[in-house]
Amino acid sequence: MAKSPYLKSHLSCLFPNASDFRQFLAQKVKLKMEFAEYKNLAGDLIPYHAHKEHEVLILLSGKLRAVVEEEIVDLECGEILIIEPYAIHLLTFPESDSRYFRCSASEAFWR
Repeated sequence: MAKSPYLKSHLSCLFPNASDFRQFLAQKVKLKMEFAEYKNLAGDLIPYHAHKEHEVLILLSGKLRAVVEEEIVDLECGEILIIEPYAIHLLTFPESDSRYFRCSASEAFWR
């Protein structure tokens, strides 16, 4: 069976309390990784693309639909999506305005 091009989880499963998440982010920022917060309006579309590194999306509000290597992945507030390097994907915001963190994660992220 082929490896999935993504991992989806709820933030609370990975970080049971908010201080764990803040500590995690602080540690990763020290690695000089790219963190950015984005806001998109309902109906926005980010066309198909890929990255040479992992991409981590953390949905802070609204809803997000990703199509990763032809698989539809719906995210709701508090969910996290980790997309494998070179996985072709698009993002759309079908129902509501959305806000999310995006992180480009090199191999150092996973150590």
